[in-house]
Amino acid sequence: PDLTLRLVLSHMTGFPNWRRQTDGRLAFTADPGARPTYSGEGFEYAGHYAEAVTGADFGELMTRHAIDAAGASGQMSVGGDESLDARRLEGHDAQGNTTGASISQTWSAADDLWTTPAGYGRFLASVMRGDGLSAELIEARDVTGMEQAPSACADPAFADFCPNALGFALGRVAFTYDDEVVIWHGGSDAGESAIVFYSKATGRGLVIMANSVNGRKAFPALAATVTDNTDFVSFLQMQAGS
Repeated sequence: PDLTLRLVLSHMTGFPNWRRQTDGRLAFTADPGARPTYSGEGFEYAGHYAEAVTGADFGELMTRHAIDAAGASGQMSVGGDESLDARRLEGHDAQGNTTGASISQTWSAADDLWTTPAGYGRFLASVMRGDGLSAELIEARDVTGMEQAPSACADPAFADFCPNALGFALGRVAFTYDDEVVIWHGGSDAGESAIVFYSKATGRGLVIMANSVNGRKAFPALAATVTDNTDFVSFLQMQAGS
């Protein structure tokens, strides 16, 4: 099958997460579209594709069409930004040791987004509204590439609060419950952890960023302040290891 942007953004490329997992050379570990394979490399591939099609730098495209459009100028960057560098916090590992932090001078479509919580909050609000998107794309962006609830619910730790449907949508994960769809994305690095989510039914969401890998332990309680979806909060508790 052809490798399309929809497959990339739904993590269905068949690429590994990073090419270091395939001896430093980007290679398929599955056929495109065959199964979900979370891949940062896929997003890098999409970034270079955008540059080839538009003739513009991907960082400039992100700034113009996402960051500035969301009103997050000066609070979000996909490359070097001295004003953000001066505001950075040190990360901390599980033992509380600092891990350091530095701002990459080159863009990455899958990693190293530098932002303030307020800046990402403005971006999230823009995403929730669907600013600049057609009605067709707004509807299509939350369609999952492949249903993953059956395999996820096979895990006893998840079975009691598994959603009706679950899967990678365009750049995020969609949890479908009886009366709402929750859009979620999360991640962590050597000394940071973060999540963002919102309910399509209530229009309420939250951005949480912690400069510690232990930050995820606080996510469930914080999430419970804006959602009464106990199944989703239980998912966050599972993620936190609690």
